[in-house]
Amino acid sequence: MVVYISGPMSGIPEFNYPAFIEAKALLEKEGFSVLSPHEAPKSATWEGYMRHDLKLVCDSDAICLLPGWKKSRGALLEKVVADNLGLVVWFLESTHNNGFKLIQPVGFTA
Repeated sequence: MVVYISGPMSGIPEFNYPAFIEAKALLEKEGFSVLSPHEAPKSATWEGYMRHDLKLVCDSDAICLLPGWKKSRGALLEKVVADNLGLVVWFLESTHNNGFKLIQPVGFTA
């Protein structure tokens, strides 16, 4: 199963790369193939990144949303596309030790 990671990047220190890297490691440990926008080729514009990233959403079976996704214009758009394509939607919650906990539908495994 291919999972796309979605979350806030713009306006966050280091473009939130540490969170994307941690989320990718967690999902891969669970046995998933992972697509992440933090690995996208550089673009001069937000629109350029979104053109690339929306293709990744379309190539995925599920989307995993990082904390703060509701405040991200790009993540909101990616979730709308995922919902309309019928992708499984998961969430990562922050834990008390600054890690993540994967929240996924009951009965779903890699």
